[in-house]
Amino acid sequence: MWEKSETTVDLIKEGFLVVVINCLIGLFITTLEIGQGLLNNLVFAQCIGLSIFLGVKLVLHFTKQQTAFIQHLSVTAAIIAGVTTGLLAGSVLCDFNGLAFILENKAFSLKIVIFSLAAGLIVSYFFISRRNLIQAHDKAQQEKILRLAQEKETLQAELQIVQAQIEPHFLFNTLSTIHSLIGTDREKAEAMLLNLTDFLRVTLARTRKTRITLDEELKIVRTYLDIQKTRMGERLNYHLDIDRELANYPIPPLLIQPLVENSIRHGLEPQVDGGTIEVKARLHDNWVMITVSDDGCGFTDYHTNGVGLTNIQNRLHLFFGESSTLQLEENKPSGIKAILTTPYE
Repeated sequence: MWEKSETTVDLIKEGFLVVVINCLIGLFITTLEIGQGLLNNLVFAQCIGLSIFLGVKLVLHFTKQQTAFIQHLSVTAAIIAGVTTGLLAGSVLCDFNGLAFILENKAFSLKIVIFSLAAGLIVSYFFISRRNLIQAHDKAQQEKILRLAQEKETLQAELQIVQAQIEPHFLFNTLSTIHSLIGTDREKAEAMLLNLTDFLRVTLARTRKTRITLDEELKIVRTYLDIQKTRMGERLNYHLDIDRELANYPIPPLLIQPLVENSIRHGLEPQVDGGTIEVKARLHDNWVMITVSDDGCGFTDYHTNGVGLTNIQNRLHLFFGESSTLQLEENKPSGIKAILTTPYE
């Protein structure tokens, strides 16, 4: 019967507020020496005030699809009807013989009507404004939910694009290495093929989820690095180090692996001697800091304009909120340090 955005609790609160206002009105008109005494004035105030309240509520419910002009016109009519109904009800409850009392006391009735209309318009304006605020808030919430859903779809599409750009490079290099090893080191080729199979199976399973644990992500990273280690040999070293209390910390899938892949592609592969990648995760004052660092060739155009980095930052904000960050720093004496900072809850 009532507005969808209003609950029973809201109506009870509003009704209680109307009763309190009615009491104050009854006291006020008594101090002005209007009416038939305090008790009768309180009865008239409650009858008129509650009649207006119920009438306005019904009008707002049945005219919610109408224009603002129709709504205000209907509210005015509801207030007049409420005043009339309240006067009749009050005169009956006070044993004043209903309509005959009103007609015999025209001056009193006119004052009550004028005062009630003014008070009714003020109170109704309050309720209309409150309803409009509730509707505006609900609309804003719905728009926010829709925007977040659209952002999620966009980011998922961007992630798939980034994966489509990264995976062929990785797969072609890995398959090429396996092909070359078959003739020279069959055992190493078989080990690399098994690692590649494990990596693809685990990666596909994880990316179907909206969240995985930090420990699961690092398993993907370790398998990926083992494959690259087989391909690059002594040119690649790595070290993974996370606080054990963070093992089950939830993160979006493929958050760290792209950073590791960037370090290899843009930092270590261009160097003749390769280098070392280090992944750390630490808990500091309710903040999780995940660091991917390398001692490669340092900043490149990719680090300042990379689509993949923008995608990671956007997914961080979507998953953890605007307080999460991705920062790139120089890793002295050489290389890049990517620092993910997220809240720990």
